[in-house]
Amino acid sequence: YNRNYYLSRCLWYHSHFPLSEIIVADSSPEDKKVANRETVRKLVEKHGANIRYLEYPPETEKYGGDITRKWADAVQHVETEYSQVCTDKEFLIPATLCKCIAFLDEHNDYDLATGARYHIKSSKSSDIEYFEASPGRSLSLDYPDPLARLLAFSVSRPYPFNLLALQRSHVHKDAYNKLSESGINDLRFGEHGLELLSVIASKSV
Repeated sequence: YNRNYYLSRCLWYHSHFPLSEIIVADSSPEDKKVANRETVRKLVEKHGANIRYLEYPPETEKYGGDITRKWADAVQHVETEYSQVCTDKEFLIPATLCKCIAFLDEHNDYDLATGARYHIKSSKSSDIEYFEASPGRSLSLDYPDPLARLLAFSVSRPYPFNLLALQRSHVHKDAYNKLSESGINDLRFGEHGLELLSVIASKSV
């Protein structure tokens, strides 16, 4: 939404890897959409990237109900066995994706897999003085009992970020459908709802 540079940088990075398909869910104002369409066109023509560009009305709701519905709809367009949400300020690590796919291929009782997240921090001055990478903690929620997984999730810090994990696509779609059916189209609760639904539904690593 409304961040041409972020999207172009994110797409340029990911178009260099053999991903089955990249789906862009764009809810920017029309003038920003024009630039985003051009970015997608260039990457498809010059790099052969498989990018599907979806357009949505510009975001207007105070607490992001339109964002939640946009993500829910975009996920329904996935045609591959696995899927993962990636915002325009994130960069997936191909080797980690391969490990996650291999793990899920071998463990049918797990539906989500993710690696540690690295947050890049910089000084707040106008001139960047340093970068610091701090790994997020990876947490396995491998209890067979959903309640035990919820309890482990509730005391974990930071959260295991199931929202942005690699997931079996049918489970991914089902979580968004359940959220939509419940009428929780609000970022204040929607992201937590998706996290909790994923914890209840399956073991994750």
